[in-house]
Amino acid sequence: MPISSKILSLIAVLLLLAGNAFGDGALVYYNSGFAKFNKGDLDGALTAFNYALQLRPHFAEAYSSRGIVKRAKGDLDGALADSNKAIELNPGLAEFYSNRGIVKKDEGDLDGALADCDKAIELKPDLANAYNNRGMTKHTNGDLDGALADYNKAIALDPDNTHAYNNRGNLKRERGDLDGALADDNKAIELDPKYARAYHSRGCLRYDAQGFSEALIDFQKEGELVTGSAYGHFRLWLIRARLGEEEPATKELLTYLDNRKTGKPDDWQSQIARFLIGQLAEPAFFKATENANKYIERGQLCEAWFYAGTKHLIDGDKATAAEYFNKCLATGRPDFYEYQSAAAELKLLKAGK
Repeated sequence: MPISSKILSLIAVLLLLAGNAFGDGALVYYNSGFAKFNKGDLDGALTAFNYALQLRPHFAEAYSSRGIVKRAKGDLDGALADSNKAIELNPGLAEFYSNRGIVKKDEGDLDGALADCDKAIELKPDLANAYNNRGMTKHTNGDLDGALADYNKAIALDPDNTHAYNNRGNLKRERGDLDGALADDNKAIELDPKYARAYHSRGCLRYDAQGFSEALIDFQKEGELVTGSAYGHFRLWLIRARLGEEEPATKELLTYLDNRKTGKPDDWQSQIARFLIGQLAEPAFFKATENANKYIERGQLCEAWFYAGTKHLIDGDKATAAEYFNKCLATGRPDFYEYQSAAAELKLLKAGK
């Protein structure tokens, strides 16, 4: 889901080129927020952007950048409000529409997301990230051909766009082009060896092929790069449990949960962790998927059916596992890694593996 540090970097460069020299120090805080975001310090970045806005209340770029941080922290309403404010203050900057588009996509407003990405491309036809974000929206909406065309365009405009390679790889994986998916994941990692999401994508690809040893290495690398990468930790637990190491895997995940610095104690990712380590019963786990936003709820159900199904698979209950994996697919969220993994598990079960 990515709006990357590359976008923040672009905004920072735009500011410097424009000669924004705020005597009140707003730009200093802005640049500090950008640097903290790049290091994965979301709380520090948020604080820095808050200070920048206190000093310069009409600092459009700081609103947009703070919105990116809020999205990364899971605060979609806050991210949308900041994106709206940035556009209100500067309606001519394409990057702001692209950023808002991906927030709308996350909230399930796919028509609004497409409109924003289209607007960004209208304002700046060579903005690679706008094509990438529009591709993600089309992918979520089931328009795979349109998504592929947008990912290809993003890469043509910016051959170093790791996000577009990663997203195109996920689409190829969904279409069954596993070699193509692996090539795109490898390319993203080649371009940016610190790009954690590409390790997660490649790890899931290897997990689905039951290449657990290689997948383990990828998820461990993801954890080294992003300490708050919950889904990488969940995959580590699944792999180790499947390899007969459930007790040490549980201790490891519990340690992560106790020391987790991002998110809230009762958020959805915490519920997944508690379910895997046995602190949350299955009925309560499914109850926790409920959300006023039915689009978000559908995504959480997709994940819940996969994790619950895999736990049944680990326990040797293949019939219930298959039932749950089918329910995962019924959520209709093929843009989720869990959906693709559930589909792969069903194929293996049908083949008697």
